[in-house]
Amino acid sequence: MSFPALNLYFDDGLIAAASKAMEREPVASALAFLNAQPGDVIRQKPAPTRQDKTATEPVLRRPTTPHEEMLIQAYRWRFLDDANAGAAATAALFESGYGLTSTETAAEGLRQWTSAVQIADLLHAEPHFAHQAAAWYQAAHERLTALHQAAGEYLIDQAWLQLADLIWALRVDDSAARAAALDHLRRIVDEIHPEGYVKSVLTAKESERNFQQMLELAGVLCLAAEAAERANGGLWGYQNRGVGISTAVAYVVSFYFYPQKWRWEGPLEQAFITAEFVQHGAFLEIAARRAPLRATDIVLDDLRPMFSLCFGGLTTLTHGAPAEPEPKRRRFLW
Repeated sequence: MSFPALNLYFDDGLIAAASKAMEREPVASALAFLNAQPGDVIRQKPAPTRQDKTATEPVLRRPTTPHEEMLIQAYRWRFLDDANAGAAATAALFESGYGLTSTETAAEGLRQWTSAVQIADLLHAEPHFAHQAAAWYQAAHERLTALHQAAGEYLIDQAWLQLADLIWALRVDDSAARAAALDHLRRIVDEIHPEGYVKSVLTAKESERNFQQMLELAGVLCLAAEAAERANGGLWGYQNRGVGISTAVAYVVSFYFYPQKWRWEGPLEQAFITAEFVQHGAFLEIAARRAPLRATDIVLDDLRPMFSLCFGGLTTLTHGAPAEPEPKRRRFLW
């Protein structure tokens, strides 16, 4: 059985755009991220000072976990043709129990599952992985079956579960399962309030936890919408009463600028908000590509390159290149 590339969160058009922009920002800093060690300077960004408009400060490559390093090496194989990185990522994936180890909660397991699938997809043509692909996908299917039994009715659990079901349906080309997952995801979108929040995920007693849950939900919906693009799923354009995924994205982004206005169990600190977007906000590159918002662009300018293990990977590389401008329409018929 063959396992062609799924290109989970990007397509040939995005790859072509990135290839044309490799020497320009922000793609250049994403490539620097791939080649850097923790603590290395990736780029210089404007410093937050009003006195000196030319002042800059360094953006450093942050420390990463072994699972994150696995994903980085897979990107090096896929985008830089680094054979050693591909072999290392494959070895790490299989030595870590297919990247599908046991977790304390179903949500953690589903996050791990989607990141492992992304790594496997990036490695699809790597010779060592291709030789063992059937075993990996069998393990992935068994793990997903177990996670179905463990997942609860909590909305974030269900969002991750439907994303996983959508990915698997795309992998095995199951149109009925794909349609069912998309239908469930649309119902989750229906729960977004016109202001952008989802009340059922804002039930924690701590303000920080509430923000993390809202950020997570916005992120998984963005991933689902982007994965659905592989089959013209239409989630980016789906709205109920004019409310869609971009509404939830705009809501969480707004607190990057006004953390003191977070009202779910109290205000937030700017340092906390920034750290959450750095760690989990890679989906913003995807959202900025599909549903442009000036506020999102400002956040990205501050924090790039964006890299998140469970929220799209190194999305500044895959989605950060400027979109090709649409050709101007001729004013006349001839």
